[in-house]
Amino acid sequence: EVFGSGAYFDVVMQNLRRLYLEYFTAAGLDTTLLLGYSTFFVTILLGLLAGRHRLFQRAAENTAFMRRVQWWALGIGIGAGIAQAVASRFIEASQPSVAFIVMRTGYSVSRVALMVFYVAIIVQLARHARWRSWLMPLAAAGRMPLTSYLLQSVLCTAIFYGWGLGLWGRTGATLQLALAFAIFFGLQVPFSVWWFGRHAYGPLEYLWRVASYGRRP
Repeated sequence: EVFGSGAYFDVVMQNLRRLYLEYFTAAGLDTTLLLGYSTFFVTILLGLLAGRHRLFQRAAENTAFMRRVQWWALGIGIGAGIAQAVASRFIEASQPSVAFIVMRTGYSVSRVALMVFYVAIIVQLARHARWRSWLMPLAAAGRMPLTSYLLQSVLCTAIFYGWGLGLWGRTGATLQLALAFAIFFGLQVPFSVWWFGRHAYGPLEYLWRVASYGRRP
């Protein structure tokens, strides 16, 4: 109710309560660490591993390997997702069980595996000149991740929260997916391309570098 119809200050207070529950209670910290930060840490390590072995730069030499990674990741991701969905039907609130473990594990494994699948697909498509020209705008968006992330927050809170359009809880999955594509491909990608035609860094990425290094890049 607060998110959908509350004033700005009400939403801020509700988010502070959520942060307290997620980071300062045993149940919340358990979920945050196991389903959030552990997954992020794994993806960071996979990216580091790929960079150390120059898998992206040497994609043309490792075509067979990339295809194996692609299809194995897809199979594991779909299988883990199905396991998660099935197990979620057999869990009871606050009751530890094998189904609960399967659900949590399936969720984490599916996220990481499907991420690997998407990356493998993009890397292989980028080897072809036509696809590379179509994918280049995505590279511009990838150079300003912090700006894009926070801009999405601003736009979506204005769309869904009560101090904006108040659509919280009123949109189905189809409209939500359409909004996600519209915001990213219709607004953020063109903005990124336009911005990097004039600047070397994204706006918030520039400020982040100043704060990190103590000097202007």
